[in-house]
Amino acid sequence: MGRGVAAAGLLVMLVSLCAAQRIYEPPAPGPDRSQAAHPAPARRTAPPAVQKPQLPPLAPPPTPDPLVAVHDLRVGTFYYNRGAYVGALARFEDAIYNDPHSAEAYCRAGDTERKLKHALPAKVDWQHCLQAAESGKWAKHARRALAKLARSRTGR
Repeated sequence: MGRGVAAAGLLVMLVSLCAAQRIYEPPAPGPDRSQAAHPAPARRTAPPAVQKPQLPPLAPPPTPDPLVAVHDLRVGTFYYNRGAYVGALARFEDAIYNDPHSAEAYCRAGDTERKLKHALPAKVDWQHCLQAAESGKWAKHARRALAKLARSRTGR
């Protein structure tokens, strides 16, 4: 005998046993409950207008502060000396934001970019350094770095 036939026979026996012992009683005939349980769907209407919550105004950006720039230069130099060039570059960029006329910040940012093998940003930083200070220690350093970059690009 196949499994399907055995399962059907078992089901017939179970139903007859339940009917004999009155374990299962079918529902009494009555009114049609299908409509009461499932009312007709309501017509769709436009959703009520929802007001967006008002957000507080954004805080103004921080104003540049030369004292913070000095601190960023010191911390950036510390990171640079430890070999953490990405952190050093972030600090030097913060120092440039806080004091855009700092030749030292531009020069150190250029040196860090060179260590990260980013030649074009390094060149731009050294050129900004030369604009910030036409003479002095950092201008001399920027000129030397630009000359060395030019020599390395020509293959000498």
